[in-house]
Amino acid sequence: MSTVADLSRELSDCQFGDERLTKRIKKMADVLSHSPNMSIPAALKSKAEIEGCYRFFNNDNVTPEKILQPHIEATHQRINQVDYVLLVQDTTEIDLTRPEQQVDGAGPMDCESRRGAFYHPMIAFDVAGVALGIVGQKKLDTRRDQQRIQVGEKQKAKTSSH
Repeated sequence: MSTVADLSRELSDCQFGDERLTKRIKKMADVLSHSPNMSIPAALKSKAEIEGCYRFFNNDNVTPEKILQPHIEATHQRINQVDYVLLVQDTTEIDLTRPEQQVDGAGPMDCESRRGAFYHPMIAFDVAGVALGIVGQKKLDTRRDQQRIQVGEKQKAKTSSH
């Protein structure tokens, strides 16, 4: 995927059961893609846009799986167009520590004072290193899940070095 137009095309296939939600995600993606390093309040221009964005994510019909599914399908189509694919996985910390307010769904991280989640995507690349997209993801809620992945990664490294 190389452009905001590609992203918009993929998001057009989101199945939320309400066309207004699909229109909203396309609009939000357009605005947020121009400021990927900013928080939602910093990237959006008005209080109404910010509230609309948070209402969107709090809607029961909107799930991470429904947002990502069209992208995964498009990634599989891109994979079918190349001869060789590298599937790379990585675990990323999402630190949601907010002493003044607990974030729903945030769990303990490496110490009790830090709260958040671990995100573990599998990303497809062609042999030139061009990202084709995400083929799968996992949200890890606990330190134990994170430790299992670290142990697995260490074991894979040992196995591949012999």
